[in-house]
Amino acid sequence: MAALQRRDDPFLAGAKGVHLYKGALVDNIRIGNFLYDFPGLAEKKLGITLPKVSDPWGTKISVDLAPVSPKEDEIVNPTVTIIFPKIETGRDKPIVQDIGEPRKLTLQLFNNATEKIGATTLLYEAVPVDTVDTPDLMQKRLQDIQTFVRSAGRIRQAKSTLASARNCLDGIDL
Repeated sequence: MAALQRRDDPFLAGAKGVHLYKGALVDNIRIGNFLYDFPGLAEKKLGITLPKVSDPWGTKISVDLAPVSPKEDEIVNPTVTIIFPKIETGRDKPIVQDIGEPRKLTLQLFNNATEKIGATTLLYEAVPVDTVDTPDLMQKRLQDIQTFVRSAGRIRQAKSTLASARNCLDGIDL
């Protein structure tokens, strides 16, 4: 996942604006997703041959996503499309809604950015780990998101979609 950086972050050494960084390029993906939701994607776009397995939904493979990643490790002040997906199996027609209201977009971005940071976690099914979030970090995150949302011209579109995996990009201008 890309990260937002504050304009006054000393690690940016005077750089201005929003900096997005390339995230992890290897992910574990269910074979069933390739076979049924995105047929042909593994072979055509990623250059991998899927193994034959008896349980494609219960079997994951590690996939290198470098062939479809941006060339740059850092992208400065990009124009972005923001999509908030909710995926449901068997949904024939997606429900796509524009998020044009800045306050609503700010709320959704803040909740999304806070989801993993603000939740407690159970490691190894045995070790509870409390949140690493603090009120100061929450306030800084909110300010960064507000600045990002106010940035005229940077957000090409923002949409929520309720769809199946197969049609999750229908109604999104790519």
